[in-house]
Formats: sequence, structure tokens, C-alpha cells
Amino acid sequence: MYSVVIADDEQIVLDVLGRYFSTVRKEFDVTGKFLSGEEAYGFLTENPADLVITDIKMSDMTGLELINNLKSNGFTGKFIIISAYDEFSYAQKAIKYGVEDYILKPIDFTKLGESLNSISKKIDKTKRNENKIIPLLYSEICYGLLIDETDIAERSEKFHGEND
Repeated sequence: MYSVVIADDEQIVLDVLGRYFSTVRKEFDVTGKFLSGEEAYGFLTENPADLVITDIKMSDMTGLELINNLKSNGFTGKFIIISAYDEFSYAQKAIKYGVEDYILKPIDFTKLGESLNSISKKIDKTKRNENKIIPLLYSEICYGLLIDETDIAERSEKFHGEND
């Protein structure tokens, strides 16, 4: 199950996407729907999600500001922007911020589905890697304790660099 948060200043978009996830893409659990970027940001700082779908232009905080603020605070989830604006500068900024997809309104649900398939594979890969790193790091630390206590920081740094 993947958690998804939706931020869009149009209630109809929130309703349509909510219905889409509850009926078509049931492997995605909508944990929050927000009419503003500020509300979404507040929620996401306390409740991380695997995926955030956001409108590009909202009155209080743009989708790009939401993404930038979340990433600046260590958020590791994926992003899709859904927008009525077909402006190259927005797409450029979205790419700069590492957005997975930029989908124009009205929403093409075939394209959205393809994007969700790709994103779910990336999320699965990330989760598999996380599940490997902790046991490996633990064994490296234990090994370091047995060999030389002063070597722990150096071995941890080397291990982290190899797995980025």
C-alpha cells in the first residue's frame, strides 16, 4: 500500500482523484486531501507520504513552493504536478525539483496510471534498499566495535557513500 496526499485548490479535482484512487488504484491510500499548499505542508511535516500530487498554482503556496519546502526539510516522497498551465518555465522548475511527472488538466487518467506504475516501482525499490541498509549498517558497526572502536565513524562514512 502506498500513501498519497493530494493538494489542489479545486474541490472537484480532490473529489475526482479521491474517487479514482478508491475505485481504480486501490493500492494507493489517500491519507489527505487539501485545498491549500499550506494545509498540505502542515500535514506532510507530521505525516510523511509516498506520493504527493499537487496543483502548480494555489493561492497561499504554489505546488513548486510546497515541493521545495518539503524537500528542504528532508521529505523523500515522490511528486506529481497536475496543472492547467502548459508553461515551459513551470515544467523546467518541476524537473529541477525532481518531480516525477507533470500532467495537464483535464487529467488524462491513462497517463496518470502509467505514471503511478512507474512511481510505485521506484517506491518499492527505495523500500527494498532501506530494508537492506539498516542490517548492513548494524553489522558494520558491530564489526567496528570488535575490531577498533575508533574505526566506526570511518567505516560508517565509507558505507554511506557506497550506498547513495
